[in-house]
Amino acid sequence: MLDVSSLLPRAIAVGTLACSACSPLTQADIADSANGTTSATTGGDDTAADSQTGIDTGGTSGDVGDSDTSTPEESSESGPVPDGCGNGRIAADEDCDGAELGDTECTDLGEFAGGRLSCADDCTFDTSQCFGAPAEGDIVITEIMNDPSTLPDNVGEWFELHNPTRTAWQLEGCRIMGNAPDPGFEIDRPMLVAPGDFVSFAIDGDPGFVYNFGYAYEALNLNNMGDELSLVCNQVEIDRVVYDDGPIFPDLTGVSMSLDPASYDLAANDVGANWCGAQTVYNADRGSPGMPNPRC
Repeated sequence: MLDVSSLLPRAIAVGTLACSACSPLTQADIADSANGTTSATTGGDDTAADSQTGIDTGGTSGDVGDSDTSTPEESSESGPVPDGCGNGRIAADEDCDGAELGDTECTDLGEFAGGRLSCADDCTFDTSQCFGAPAEGDIVITEIMNDPSTLPDNVGEWFELHNPTRTAWQLEGCRIMGNAPDPGFEIDRPMLVAPGDFVSFAIDGDPGFVYNFGYAYEALNLNNMGDELSLVCNQVEIDRVVYDDGPIFPDLTGVSMSLDPASYDLAANDVGANWCGAQTVYNADRGSPGMPNPRC
């Protein structure tokens, strides 16, 4: 067999050459090779030669080794990344794409106080799990215990708020205010009020039930002779109730003032005739803190 090492590129020093469709080498070809020329015509398929020798010559000439210069996006395994919604990249006409939200959160959208933002199938923001800060009337005052009997006022006073809307509202940062000189207090931790929910606020201690938020009596005390109570969020008054000592609003010792369920809005709860004495018994007094009120 002919020693062809002198005919191959210098990077291939050894091996056995095989050819599937070659023309016979002549003495002139051999002489040309010895003189450093390449006039010999092999006519063979580089790919076939590669498969016989186990050496990848790159398919044409010159470089030896892997000649694949394809990028990951062009790989035959994954294919090119398609354009449009669903490719995981936010385009100019998209809010988001899949898990990619562009570092946007509920609070960045201007109308929400918190929550979890996600991306819808059409690459628009899904705000169904975001929640907002309430506007006027979104939270209403529905029950007030200003004159407990079983416990003294500085232990047994409480009041209740209700969300009559179909949206959850975040009360963190809102303030509860009373008449001067009471300074009121801030709701200083997250308090998400779901649609239809009731939340109770009570003097820190043991008022005879489990409440949602405790406050100091020095910050707010509910005067038995008449007083006012309001909720303020982002400097907007959400609801206010001003009650008297009996001519219009109920004035019963050991019984909370309970708003009729048909009057769960900021205008109707200003009317004393829409309130009545509570009927449910708790801790030997009467009231339904954190629960729906019975009809008057």
